[in-house]
Amino acid sequence: MQSEKERILDMVENGTISAREAVELLKAVDSGESANTSKDYSRETYRNPRGKRGFFRPEDMFKKFSKDFSKDFSKNFSKNMSKDFNELGDRMMHFMQTSADKLKTMEFDSPFGEASRFEHTFTEESADLHTIIADIANGQLEVFPSQDGSIRAECSIKAFRSESPEQAKQDFLEKFVFIADERKLRIISDMKTTQVNIVLYVPAATFEQIVVRLFNGGFTMKRIDSALIKVKTANGKIDLKTMQFEEAELETANGPIQMMEVKGREVEAETLNGRIYIDGDIEDIDAKSLNGNVVATTRSKEAKKLEAKTLAGNVEIYIPQHLALRGEVSSNLGRMDVMLSDINSSHEQGQFMQKKMHFTKNGDVESAAGPLLVYGETKTGSILVRYLTID
Repeated sequence: MQSEKERILDMVENGTISAREAVELLKAVDSGESANTSKDYSRETYRNPRGKRGFFRPEDMFKKFSKDFSKDFSKNFSKNMSKDFNELGDRMMHFMQTSADKLKTMEFDSPFGEASRFEHTFTEESADLHTIIADIANGQLEVFPSQDGSIRAECSIKAFRSESPEQAKQDFLEKFVFIADERKLRIISDMKTTQVNIVLYVPAATFEQIVVRLFNGGFTMKRIDSALIKVKTANGKIDLKTMQFEEAELETANGPIQMMEVKGREVEAETLNGRIYIDGDIEDIDAKSLNGNVVATTRSKEAKKLEAKTLAGNVEIYIPQHLALRGEVSSNLGRMDVMLSDINSSHEQGQFMQKKMHFTKNGDVESAAGPLLVYGETKTGSILVRYLTID
């Protein structure tokens, strides 16, 4: 059966209770007082009068922002942008405006005055981890392989509105969650007025999944392999380098996305405001930006699809030369340079000055997956499609 600690941590992960409530419950379990505090770990037991509570929702404002971010951004971007691109742009601009208004009206303690700064390091014995889960309200996360195979989190803390440095550190140690149990590492911080920047060192193993949710901070990971990588931040960059994966889902509202020297099966990268740069041995790439350039390169000999789209920015696509191709690029105001010398192409003029170009090519070798599908689209920028210089 699932242990009490594991059940508490799972409730935090699922958004049933907050990290602060989890800390209190864990204290009660450790002190032998869990008889009264952990009778019923049901959703109703910890339901807020105004609704469910989640990681970024110590207040209902955080819940609504997270819901809007997921609904308006992730779902709309996953639709066919070619079909209704103008409507998508209007919805995204509305989302950005309403999100800014929400942030202005949030009941947020302004970090005025002098901040208390201190460092703290958490360590765990070497464990056979397969999952990393991180929820951080304010701060960035960097992940690297450890030299000795241990688990270590080096935290740089900046606490506002604290009575004293000693009180700030005590509050941090009580509210911050760092637990490695049941082959899972959980890092949770829902302190709005305390910035926690974390450098995490983990064993250089292949993980089953790495799930990161940030509200105000970026994410960096190098030389760590994982079957599934899911990163979502409202404000910050996403930077991955020298790694292997099966699936990667990367999402930010404000910040660039970069992947270099990577190998994987499928990537979905989406940003509202920022540049996307992807270069690796990847079979399926789907990269979309509302306001920013998109540069996508696949070096895979089994590449199946490369889709790069932006509303206000340029698109650059680089592909292997030996593959069979079927592609389409379009732009309203910019140039379309499909610099592939061995293709069959045709041009057409659409509505509202939209220019399209279709192209096909038979490959040097037959692929079981069929031709590589290439799609590039922008409204105001230019499009460039080229073969890799070194194939």
